[in-house]
Amino acid sequence: MTLGPIGGSSGSDAIRAVEAVIATASLCRQCIVARTALPDRDVEIALRVLIRTSGVQLADVCDSCDSASTAFTGPMSNRDTTASAS
Repeated sequence: MTLGPIGGSSGSDAIRAVEAVIATASLCRQCIVARTALPDRDVEIALRVLIRTSGVQLADVCDSCDSASTAFTGPMSNRDTTASAS
């Protein structure tokens, strides 16, 4: 009997995916789910880990859908500063 690959992603894959999408924009959880195609629960867990470990910050408005729900953004050190430098 041959076993096939197990579906789903590991926790660290989910964390990396969420970290990548919030590195340059403030996004609400629903938009993070849409952009990463991860289950809502995986995004929630990844955000909790990132808030505790990497300085993810809360924002007032989502850059993608303009909703006033809580949005999340990466640490300022991860942001592209070339636009402000020119």
